[in-house]
Amino acid sequence: TLELLARVLQMQGKHADALKAFRKLCKLCPDDCEVHRSYAGALRRAGDLDGSLDALEALLDINKDYLPGLVDYAWLLE
Repeated sequence: TLELLARVLQMQGKHADALKAFRKLCKLCPDDCEVHRSYAGALRRAGDLDGSLDALEALLDINKDYLPGLVDYAWLLE
């Protein structure tokens, strides 16, 4: 699957390719909070903290009560 590919690319240190796959996955699954959370995590690991916050805000627009997203968002704000 595309999510598996994105995770493998991320583990290989191919952050640009992993982010591209995660962006595509977010477009294919716009209501999947976990996909958006994975994308935010990939952005964070790539060093893009502002992008990660933006992705988490988009996730919380989908579901403001999604606890893992709220925790990640609070953690980044610290």
